[in-house]
Order: sequence, then C-alpha cells, then structure tokens
Amino acid sequence: MKSLLEQLEASQATVVAVLGLAKNCGKTTALNHLAEAYGKLGCRLGLTSIGRDGEPVDLITQRPKPSIRVSPGDFFLTAEESYRAGKAAAHILKHTGIRGALGELLLAEASDTGEIELSGPTTSAEAQTAVKLLKKAGAKRILIDGAFDRRATGSPAVSDAVVLSGGAVLGPTVESVAMKIAHQARLLMLPEISGDLAPMIRSKFRESDYSAALIDRAGDCIELSGSALTQLEELRRALDENSGCLWVGGALTDEIINQLLECAFLPEIVVADATRIFLSPMSYARLGLAGGSIKVLTGITLTGITTNPANPMGPSLDPTLLVEAVAAALPEIPVYDVVAGLSRLAGANARQPTLSSKDSK
Repeated sequence: MKSLLEQLEASQATVVAVLGLAKNCGKTTALNHLAEAYGKLGCRLGLTSIGRDGEPVDLITQRPKPSIRVSPGDFFLTAEESYRAGKAAAHILKHTGIRGALGELLLAEASDTGEIELSGPTTSAEAQTAVKLLKKAGAKRILIDGAFDRRATGSPAVSDAVVLSGGAVLGPTVESVAMKIAHQARLLMLPEISGDLAPMIRSKFRESDYSAALIDRAGDCIELSGSALTQLEELRRALDENSGCLWVGGALTDEIINQLLECAFLPEIVVADATRIFLSPMSYARLGLAGGSIKVLTGITLTGITTNPANPMGPSLDPTLLVEAVAAALPEIPVYDVVAGLSRLAGANARQPTLSSKDSK
C-alpha cells in the first residue's frame, strides 16, 4: 500500500489541505508528518493555516498543542503576532497587506530548522491569494492547516487534495468514531453534476451570486429569494413536477433539508462544492431515504484519512482497531495512523494493517 505522501504525489496534488474534524484529532501531527516527508524529497514547502495553529497551548482547552516545524528554505505565511512568536530563524519576504486578527499577514522564509506559529487567511479568497504568494516565492508543494469548522481550505478553488483527520475525541468507541469520520468523508466525496443540463448549470452558477435558484427540466432558471430555502410555503409554491434541480448558493444545512422533505416535489440539490455542506448524519440519511440527492459543481479529491487514537479529554482507543474500523467504513479511501505507522485499505487484499517502513526495520 502506498504511503500518504505517495498517494498525494500520485494524485499530482501541489496544494494539500489537512482538515481536522475536531480539536485533538491529529491534524497538526499529520501536517508535520507530510512536511517531513516532503522535506526528505528535497521539496521546498509553503505552509499556512486557516485560523491559528502551532501555539504552545490551546487557548480554549488550555492543553499543550503540537508545534509546527519548518526546515531551511521553507516558506510560510502567517500574521505578525504569530511570526514574532515563532522560534525558527526566518526572514520576511513580503508584507501582503492582508489584515488578520493577529495583524498583517507576512510571507516569510525559514533560515533554519525550528518551530513556527501559523495564523493565516480567514476566507477562501484570501486563501487563494496566500497560495499564489507561496507559489510565486518558490514553494513546490503547499500544506494548509485547516479545522473542519474552517473548511474553506478544502475547497477545490484553494486546494488540489484533502487529507481528513479524525480521532478518539469524536466518540467512545472505534465504531462511533468510524461512523462520524465516514459521514464527513462521504459528504466530501459527493459527485459532480452530470447529464445534458450540466454544462448550462456550470456556466450559470460558477460565478453566480444567486442565493437560490430553480432549474426546470427544460433548462430554464428561476431565481429564488434566499429566504425561500428556509420558508416552507415559499418552497412549496416554487417546486413542482417540472423542477429539475435546486441551486443552493450558500451553506446547505439541516434546516434546508427539513424544509425540502416537507414538499411534494424533491429536486436534486446542487452546491458549489462540498465545503458548503453542513449536514448531520440524520438529515443526510433522511434525504437519501426520500430519494433525494446532492451534487456539486466541482468535486473534492479526498486522498486519505489519518486517525488519532489518543484522547486527552477521556479514554484513548486501540490504534490498530481504530484504523481497522475506519477502513471498513470507507473501503475506497486509504487510512493511516502516522504515529503508530499503520495503514489500511479495506478489501480482499488488505486484511491486516500495514507497518510503515520505519516500523518494519
């Protein structure tokens, strides 16, 4: 089985977003693992974060956090306050003019191996700018640290591939953790629109600012008010047997699904990409049972899952059993524990977790 780095290189991803499903899911550990692996290839890295990462102590839980490590020649984009908090020798290449909560975002280059703190862009547009600046500086691969509640980094407008991190903090058993990881992974892997109307829909909505719109089976588009998505009577008036698909320009939430399930006609739902979807397992299951479906304009490449069996807030889980459970729930996606050196792809040819090269020596 390929390593996580090999999976990413095979996908030809140059910008990778590492998304954690919650705090203490091992997101930063996975990012450091990839940074080290890319470094061994002699690849100059660029790093940034949506939000703040790499600080010694979590501001909410007051628990220690893993640091973010850089090597000489790595580039990183971070806010002024975070730049000053870093321990790695570095020099500023550019003042970006982008303001964040911790000051202006700075583009810097590491002069030595050491630890840094990242506090980067906060919006998808700023993240796209950050990627361009890192590439222009000379970064050949870019890693973006982004929690799941700040999932804009996973948008295909920003990154080429996503690594999803989940762990024991999500539930008391390996089965419950695997179910939660699988649910979010399934949302990220939703298919792109297809069929005769797909080109028109892509052209109409890729740059659209419509909050909501209906496309009938003939291809005609009717703009709806944003309130129509959460007001049952408006939806009932708008939907009929000719409704082909419903465009949701913002976030797709449980509330919208609940309203749609009360209507006589259920259109196919279309969103820009899966980072706009915020659905509970219950709402997603109810939609499927009713015959509904969700499609995206642009799909996301989910390259791998990383697991963290440690839970600083409660009981930890067995690392091998956790990898096994997640792999069984997601047979098509490679699963890794980068600390224990375990990897697994469920299927007939991979019955047991595989040791990484460092553990087989």
